Amino acid sequence: MLAESAAHFASLAPRTCGETGNGSCAWYHGSWQCFRLIDLVSNPDWHAEFYQRWLPPATAPAEVRALVSGTSDYTMPAYVLDALGEARRSVTVVDRCPTPLIACEWMAERLGVALATEHADVRDFRHGEFDLVCSDSFLSRSNGESRSALLDAWHALLAPGGRAVTTIRVLDPDIPVDRRETLVDSFVQTAVASWEPFQRDTRIPIPTVARLAEEYAAHAVDYELDTSEGVRKALDERFRIVHWETADSPNGAWRGRYVRVVLQKS
Repeated sequence: MLAESAAHFASLAPRTCGETGNGSCAWYHGSWQCFRLIDLVSNPDWHAEFYQRWLPPATAPAEVRALVSGTSDYTMPAYVLDALGEARRSVTVVDRCPTPLIACEWMAERLGVALATEHADVRDFRHGEFDLVCSDSFLSRSNGESRSALLDAWHALLAPGGRAVTTIRVLDPDIPVDRRETLVDSFVQTAVASWEPFQRDTRIPIPTVARLAEEYAAHAVDYELDTSEGVRKALDERFRIVHWETADSPNGAWRGRYVRVVLQKS
């Protein structure tokens, strides 16, 4: 399914990605699934055991109202749907770009599952209370006022006792920060070297992947990460930290460290 949808959304994103304040996000949503195919970008599969452990199980005693706050495609919603099972679940996906929402609807139709999508900025979304807020690396690119606004929104959307389950990439002193040009070159070279097995199924040639990789990497290296201490302080101000662990990226092109956290609204 991933190879099929990667090809589909590579062609669709330039038409459906809206302006998000920093120009079109087609560079991201149009190529992200391609790089997922070769395991080159951060995605929920890197944290599968964490999500499987901490997402509410299908045996939860009551209906779980879940909100996926921002998503690259359908992967994080699929984890939530799988964890909750067929009964006692209500899953809503909110994103300010329509492309990942279309991807979620595409997945839901093929799998025959119920899923609601809302085209909105989660910071302005106030439709009901949720027992669970979930996202994968969504807070990694937010610092200062932007992150504060996102955390405030999560807190407002969660019911008392509700939980947020998420991962956040952080700075790590043991991992040197390479020069921008080095990071871009490494990403492009790895993408090109890994793409050959997927050319036929996706019908995306290597030169196109090289162009997509260069564009993706040039954008992706320009955001600032916070330290784990800075992240923990921001979370501690609003939530009780139920679980905290660190994990290194399995990706060789861009090394990184992540914190995996479970937060609870008091």
